[in-house]
Amino acid sequence: MKLASKEEPSPPQGHMTAEDALELYALFEKNGIAVCVDGGWGVDALMGRQTRLHADLDIAIEHKDVPRVRELLEIRG
Repeated sequence: MKLASKEEPSPPQGHMTAEDALELYALFEKNGIAVCVDGGWGVDALMGRQTRLHADLDIAIEHKDVPRVRELLEIRG
């Protein structure tokens, strides 16, 4: 998944960048966790560009993967 970007100023603190979203997606994929991106980033992925600022990344995962996702996020910080 690659989002087109225009040279825009850095998002305000507390907002998630496309790079952040892609980094998390890659982390989960690398660890064998199937992820469906939902919400605003899901819409932006379909649009092929970032349409607005995002404060989070909405994902859907299998229930069995929840402990591993929590572990990965704790390690990541």
